[in-house]
Amino acid sequence: MDGKDFLLNINPAKIKYGLHRTKALLKSCGNPQKKLTSIQIVGTNGKGSTSAMIVNSLYKNKYKVGHFTSPHLIDITERIKINEKPISVQYINKFINLYKKDIIKIGASFFEILSVMAVDYFANKKVDIAILETGLGGRLDSITAMNASGLIITPISIDHTSILGNTLEQITKEKAGAISKYNQWAISSKQKNNVKFILNQKADKYSLKIQYIKNNLKLFNNQDICKYLPGKHQIMNAHLAYLGVQYISTLLNKPVVSIKKNILNTYWPGR
Repeated sequence: MDGKDFLLNINPAKIKYGLHRTKALLKSCGNPQKKLTSIQIVGTNGKGSTSAMIVNSLYKNKYKVGHFTSPHLIDITERIKINEKPISVQYINKFINLYKKDIIKIGASFFEILSVMAVDYFANKKVDIAILETGLGGRLDSITAMNASGLIITPISIDHTSILGNTLEQITKEKAGAISKYNQWAISSKQKNNVKFILNQKADKYSLKIQYIKNNLKLFNNQDICKYLPGKHQIMNAHLAYLGVQYISTLLNKPVVSIKKNILNTYWPGR
């Protein structure tokens, strides 16, 4: 059985709580997250589209960009890309062969394995920046173990109530768990007041001030059309992506130009 088959024989729907397995597997791999500058995207709606807009803007500016997202549409390799080129099956096989014993011993889940594999791949390929999409929640999601330098929060609403809680407040507390001492900055789309209160409470513990998109921000309007991403909600995602690229540029060595143009020309299959 090759590495890809090994992964596909693990039930992706079987969710395991906690970060201890992810941290144990990262340690087995030499803690690649410490060799990587990464951004975590957390929230309920728009994570995929926002991350794609950010990736496209950075890629078009000649940066080497790692992108981890889920789920895939056709092939598992779609979840891990550099400059939108999927990870090779050869790398998947190599990773699984190297760490299979550790994976089995640790009992890592499908998502935990892929998360660690992505960070290992990005670190080995020396990307300039890695954009990592949170899978579920935040407090106990594997991506939160990756020590992201920046945090981008999309709109938070009711989702996965059987796992995250029955109220918006409970769900927000789980999402807010992505905020950590490693974050140099955090930005967010507009949020409901009760959501903002919980997010700010958690950020205060790390002396972190969340920058929310302002009501009067008019970088995009209803006349702006995302060429491949239909829907008025994409304008909200576009504003967050624009602000995200600006913040990410502070972590990079070169300025980022033509942000609006690249965001509006982002292609994200299945959206």
